[in-house]
Amino acid sequence: MNRNWMAAFLAALLLTTFVGCNKREGGEASGSVPGFQDGEYTASWEDPAGNSGSIKLTVEKGNPTVAEYVPPQGAPASFQETMKQELLEARARSGDTSHYRLPLYSPGTYTVRAEKPEEDYAEYLILTATEDTLTVVEFDGKNKAGELKSADQALSEEMRTAKLYGPNVFLPAIVKNFEEAGSLEKMDGVTGATKSLENFKTLYATAEKNAKFRLAQEETIGQYVDGTYRAEMRDFDHGWKDYVILSIQDNVVTIEEFDAVDEKGQKKSEDKNFQDTMIRANKRAGLPETYPQKYNPEILALFEDAGKNVVAMDNVAGATVSTNHFKLLAGGILSYSARVGDTETLVVDPL
Repeated sequence: MNRNWMAAFLAALLLTTFVGCNKREGGEASGSVPGFQDGEYTASWEDPAGNSGSIKLTVEKGNPTVAEYVPPQGAPASFQETMKQELLEARARSGDTSHYRLPLYSPGTYTVRAEKPEEDYAEYLILTATEDTLTVVEFDGKNKAGELKSADQALSEEMRTAKLYGPNVFLPAIVKNFEEAGSLEKMDGVTGATKSLENFKTLYATAEKNAKFRLAQEETIGQYVDGTYRAEMRDFDHGWKDYVILSIQDNVVTIEEFDAVDEKGQKKSEDKNFQDTMIRANKRAGLPETYPQKYNPEILALFEDAGKNVVAMDNVAGATVSTNHFKLLAGGILSYSARVGDTETLVVDPL
């Protein structure tokens, strides 16, 4: 009886040890991670403007490794992991090695609020995202009591007395303006609502970026993000391409440089031949004697005089094109790049 019990015990022990060894050896041999099939997987992401990114993964023994990653312009560092995880779920779980195209947006509701109140109201924007579309649900402002700016009858009456549209009119008008324009860049001005229009563009650009790059669905932003920003015209105009470099620290805007360069990188303000040619041409046209070394500082002075508001600033006589280019460049930075902290060079199309 005892021998039979001992024999059974030893047999069970040997069987357990043998099976255990097999399990360990099998695990070490495969080293696999449950759920991911071995192979090479690729994915890409692209927005309507042509900004794109791509990723290539290699899965061996179930372990994924990033073999190649090209980030889209303006994407945060976290977007690499985002693309990796979406590709693994969409393709590597099933072993489908066909190319995967990530959705343009991550579906959901995105809310962005302005930290700095305008007229005691902090404006905010709510939009919903599907995989390929964004829809503005609400654009308004709230005061500390939670009351809506659009419902402030006293403010609307005050503005109507000044022959301006009140928030009950211009807030929905801004949204309609955007929907009809189809893009922030093509939006028209809204009388009496310059600041709210700028806020709308900032809030929308931030919400759009969050939806594109799978970032926070709720965010509160300041007026500007500290940094150094550059904008340039897309094409050369009569051999010159205007550009602006400005810096922002604690919401203080400083123009570091405004000039133009030729295809060799020579600055217009340093070109004596151009200066002489422009003086002669203006004289023949009956225009004031002016040239880049003279009118560039004048343009910057008008910008300061207008409270650093490109919409309110005047033009410099004899330098209308350069003044308008400055407005487009500085305005583009202040209405978009500096609002979302995008320090990539902003390329601007002429009017």
